[in-house]
Amino acid sequence: KRLNNWLTAGLLVISAGLFYIFYLATQRRNKNTALTKQVAENKLLLQEVHHRVKNNLQIVSSFMLLQQMKKNVDSDELIKQLQSKIQALALIHQQLHQQNSFATIELQPYFEQLVTDTLAIHTDVNTQVKYSINAYNTSLNLDTLTPLALVTTELLLNTIKYVAAKQSCTINITAVQNN
Repeated sequence: KRLNNWLTAGLLVISAGLFYIFYLATQRRNKNTALTKQVAENKLLLQEVHHRVKNNLQIVSSFMLLQQMKKNVDSDELIKQLQSKIQALALIHQQLHQQNSFATIELQPYFEQLVTDTLAIHTDVNTQVKYSINAYNTSLNLDTLTPLALVTTELLLNTIKYVAAKQSCTINITAVQNN
């Protein structure tokens, strides 16, 4: 009877040991799977960053080419225009970083900063420009926001150049999300 108790206790200890070894192996396998998945996601994210940087550099190059084609533009104005367009692209990435999201950007803070930065570069103390932005609860992905940012910057520059330089004005930006 005593031998049976020792055998039973021994089997229990061996079973517990095997269960613990199995448990550790399962935990390690789960951690390895999670790490492998995270590495794959990080690689994909890095590829996306490289792709976006390449595209943005191509856009900058295209800006420069388009600006070269313009006649009668002095170099200071040319540099300011290029600076505004490059800042519009950089602001997209800054907003992404601040939001800790890589899918979409909220338009309200983006447009507020875009207008503020553009006015700071292209206006002086004598220029009277007010602005109103209504884009709450509206967001866009990068592929849509990038061309919108560039078009908006161009419209801002034209407004400053052709309207605000001659009279006070108000710039209104409204964005509404439909589906």
